[in-house]
Amino acid sequence: MRQLIDDCPQWQAKEKVLLSVPGVGPITTLTLLAELPELGTLNRQKIAALVGLAPLNKDSGPRQGKRRIFGGRL
Repeated sequence: MRQLIDDCPQWQAKEKVLLSVPGVGPITTLTLLAELPELGTLNRQKIAALVGLAPLNKDSGPRQGKRRIFGGRL
């Protein structure tokens, strides 16, 4: 993974941004880059839904269900 990042200026830029976040270290950065190549191309709502952290509704017609967090990439 390190070699892939070193060879790609776009991934280097993403790595730099991730490492600038307090509490995000090299292991977390490598994991996020490997598991979420969409980072930087989707908005925060879409990324949250993609990883399964967005509350989604279960509404149908007039019935309103509870909002629950589910889904995401396995």
